Amino acid sequence: MLACTKTNPEVIRALLEKGADPALRNKDGWNSFHIAAREGRVEILQLLLHHDAQLWNTVSKNGRTPLHTAALNGCTDVVRFLVESCDYPCDMVDSCGTTPLMDALRAGHVDTAQILLNLHKADVAKEDKLGRQLVHLVSEAGQLEALDFLLDTFHMSVDTRTSTTQCTPLHVAAKEGQDAIMQCLLRRGANVHLLDTSLRSALHIASGGQHAGCVELLLQHGAGASQDKHGQTARQMAKKDDVKQVFKKYLDHVT
Repeated sequence: MLACTKTNPEVIRALLEKGADPALRNKDGWNSFHIAAREGRVEILQLLLHHDAQLWNTVSKNGRTPLHTAALNGCTDVVRFLVESCDYPCDMVDSCGTTPLMDALRAGHVDTAQILLNLHKADVAKEDKLGRQLVHLVSEAGQLEALDFLLDTFHMSVDTRTSTTQCTPLHVAAKEGQDAIMQCLLRRGANVHLLDTSLRSALHIASGGQHAGCVELLLQHGAGASQDKHGQTARQMAKKDDVKQVFKKYLDHVT
C-alpha cells in the first residue's frame, strides 16, 4: 500500500514476487488498487492487474470503487484506463448514492467527467440519496466551470428541483454562501421566488446561513418577504450585523 503511493513500480514488483497480498484492505476498506487509483499511476495499476486480474473489483466500506476515487481526484488517465480495462457498471453508486461522474464534477474535473460521459455513458440525470442532481452538487461545491458545462452542454434547467426537498440550485448555493454560483444562476434566469418543502426561498436559506453577499444578490433580483412554514421571514433569520445591514439598506432603498 505504501509503495502504491510512490512512483517506483520495481518496489511493488519485488513485494509481489515475495508474496505480498495486494488485496489486503486498510481500516476504510481500501486495497492497494484503490490507493494506486487515487495517486494516478496507470503503470502501477497495470502491474497490479497483471498480478491479479480481479483486483479492480473492490469497494470500500462506504461503497466506493477505485473509479470513484480516481474521478474525485481528477486522475484523467486513470479514469480512462479503468473505464476501458475494467468492467465497472455504469453509474455505480456508493453508500450516499454518489456516482463517479458526480465526484468528478463536484471536484471541478470537467475533463475527467467528459471521459465518463463519452466512454462510460454516465447518466447526467442521476440523483444521489438526497435527491440531488449534478446541477445541485456543483452549485453547492462552488464549481463554476462545471456548472457552465452542465447548463451549456445538456441544457439543464437552472431551476431543477431536488426530488426530496424541492430545493433549487439557488437554494443549495445560498446555503453554502456561493456568491459566484448565484450570480451565474441569476444571470441565466433562475427564479428567486421558488420555495422548498419548508416554504423557504433561497433568501431564507442565505439569511439563515448569515451570507450577506448572497442576501444582497437575491434582494437585488427581487426576492420577496415571504414567510416559511413556521411564519418566519428571511429578515427575521438574520443574526449577524452585516446581514441585518443588507436588509436595512435594501428596505431604505425601496422606500
